[in-house]
Amino acid sequence: MQFRASRESEEWKGKRLAAQERERLNDAPHLLSRGGYAKLEKKLRKSRADALGLESPDLAPAPARYDLWKAARTKSDGNMTSSSAALIS
Repeated sequence: MQFRASRESEEWKGKRLAAQERERLNDAPHLLSRGGYAKLEKKLRKSRADALGLESPDLAPAPARYDLWKAARTKSDGNMTSSSAALIS
């Protein structure tokens, strides 16, 4: 019952509305799941190591920050998450 009471307080409702407003203004959302950027970087290093014929993904150069940003906002069909993300990339 304590959890429910905390979520019905005015303080919590104010925080919730502020978070919803920030989320509404995010016009380039990423598609990363629990692994985040670390998992994405590992995946990109592995694909680059395979392309270069390296025996270990650790030997592949780290992807640039803009490559990580673009990959995080690219859907599986190749489209970007939003038109603003496509414009930026």
